[in-house]
Amino acid sequence: MQDCILLALYYIRHYPTFQVLGNIFGIQESYCHKVYSRYVRIIANVEKLPSRLDLIDNKRETLIIDVSEQPIERPVKHQKQYYSLTLSG
Repeated sequence: MQDCILLALYYIRHYPTFQVLGNIFGIQESYCHKVYSRYVRIIANVEKLPSRLDLIDNKRETLIIDVSEQPIERPVKHQKQYYSLTLSG
């Protein structure tokens, strides 16, 4: 049971694929999903976390954070004009 709770918390914290999670815990990918689905509901009930609908209905508690990275193309020549020349020192 401790490993199942750890698996659910590990997934919530790091969001690995279930294949990677299965490799970490030494179990099949499909069983990882089954364990996660079961224990995340138990954790939510024990901690009395607000439901997804409660968060959507109450706009003050809804928060969306975009943490995706996007590569930015830099010019090959004349890069200095795109950098700040101010130095503190």
